[in-house]
Amino acid sequence: MLQFTTKSVTYADKNEGTITVLWITTIIIYLLLVQTAYLINKNLYTWSAVMQAKHLKMLRDREYILLRTYNRELQFSRLMQGIMEDEEDTDDTDETTAE
Repeated sequence: MLQFTTKSVTYADKNEGTITVLWITTIIIYLLLVQTAYLINKNLYTWSAVMQAKHLKMLRDREYILLRTYNRELQFSRLMQGIMEDEEDTDDTDETTAE
């Protein structure tokens, strides 16, 4: 009977050790999950800021392209207006000399 009790205590000690290992493992997993949730939350805020910055850069680039196109069109319009005025002046001069 004494041997049986000793075996049972040994078996109980093994169970207690297993339960302790399970508790430690559970606590470690819980801490890792909390840390992962924190990092995901932090990255979501960072991701939002990065996407907003990219969107603003894209808008600035489009605005710059539109301004360059507008300035180019304005210069072309002025150039064409100058050419048309020169042609009209030349036509007027030709008409006055022909008379």
